Amino acid sequence: MENVYFVGLTGPVSFTKTGDRYGVMKIEQLSQDGVEETIGLYNMNYLQEHHIRWQSNRSLVFLGNSVPRDSPLHITVNRNLNTSVYYAMVTLSCLGMVFSLVCIAGNVYYRESRAVKLSSPRVNNVIAIGCLLCYVYVCFMGLDPATVRSERVLSTVCMITPWCLTVGFTLSFGGLFSKTWRVATIFTSAKKSNKKIIIKDTHLFGVMAVLLVVDVIVLGAWLLIDPLQPVEHHLPTEDKPEDDAVIHPVTTVCKSGQASVFTWVLYAFKGLVLIYGSFLAWETRKVRMKELNDSKQIGICIYTVFILCAVAVPIVNFADMRKSVLYGFVSLLVLFATTITLGFVFIPKFYKLNRVEVESEEPARSGTKVTQLSSHQGGVADALRLTIQQKDEKIYELETKLRALTTSGAEDDLLEEEL
Repeated sequence: MENVYFVGLTGPVSFTKTGDRYGVMKIEQLSQDGVEETIGLYNMNYLQEHHIRWQSNRSLVFLGNSVPRDSPLHITVNRNLNTSVYYAMVTLSCLGMVFSLVCIAGNVYYRESRAVKLSSPRVNNVIAIGCLLCYVYVCFMGLDPATVRSERVLSTVCMITPWCLTVGFTLSFGGLFSKTWRVATIFTSAKKSNKKIIIKDTHLFGVMAVLLVVDVIVLGAWLLIDPLQPVEHHLPTEDKPEDDAVIHPVTTVCKSGQASVFTWVLYAFKGLVLIYGSFLAWETRKVRMKELNDSKQIGICIYTVFILCAVAVPIVNFADMRKSVLYGFVSLLVLFATTITLGFVFIPKFYKLNRVEVESEEPARSGTKVTQLSSHQGGVADALRLTIQQKDEKIYELETKLRALTTSGAEDDLLEEEL
């Protein structure tokens, strides 16, 4: 069509590539009275020359004295995390960190006390450190361009965040799991063959090391193959008919092509550990010696973590939530589970220590009670405490041997001797 050219009655006839005829076109506007008024002429000839000539006595008049748009206005809006929500969660996390440090300090200070010593204080310290990392995770998880301007820092945060939660979970839950595993192993062996099994804290650290090695392998592969990076995630568009606009909300998330694969591998591994830990906690629920075994408190922690994880994982991965709502929901679950773990592991021991007046605890069934002497007696008081403690240990040793001779007390003796 563009090669057609001839002179007709109305003048030269030629066409564009799209089949429109070159020539003069009138520009008309419908007035408020409903009359079409010519306000200009548009001329485009076959030489691709464009000419517009406006009528001098006419002007363009639009309703509202503004030129109407020929398409909706597209507006991009950053939907980053609400800073009020972030700072509220960070405040709670900081309080949790202080609680973790207090638990570690108290555990170290009272490490020679029987209630603390027989519950593996070194393992308890590892549990507290794991909880501390979980609190740190809440702070890192909420960082985005609203709080951090540097893209390099955001990239580092994206890579650190999964390490904090994964390693923190392994240390805290791994400590609970290993202690429950020791109790279950000793009592299972006693029931089957009445054979003594020695399981020291080093064995518990070995169990935690195995769990930690799996985490390092998965996270290391993730970091080397396809590390998380901050990217813009486009949310569903929002229409605003009153403003003739379309809102395009975007948010910054840590994302990578293989993130879902590595995430579900970690979910599967942690899920198996949770299920097995819950089973062991159920098996040891009837252990009678509370001083030597905190399996009841550990069981409560394991059940709580298991239920919260079972609720959180589907919601986090499949529910469509705003970023602030999702962050607040996940943060509260992590804070709640972590605080419950610290509370049930440490508070009962500290509460028992506060009920006695001296560091040496009352023997289990000897009837001997130690009272704190006045401070001005100095060295005499220390000597008396040492003597009483030595007597208590002797009585405790004899009671242990006595229980070993009876069938009903054989299992308790095994656990007491191991710890």
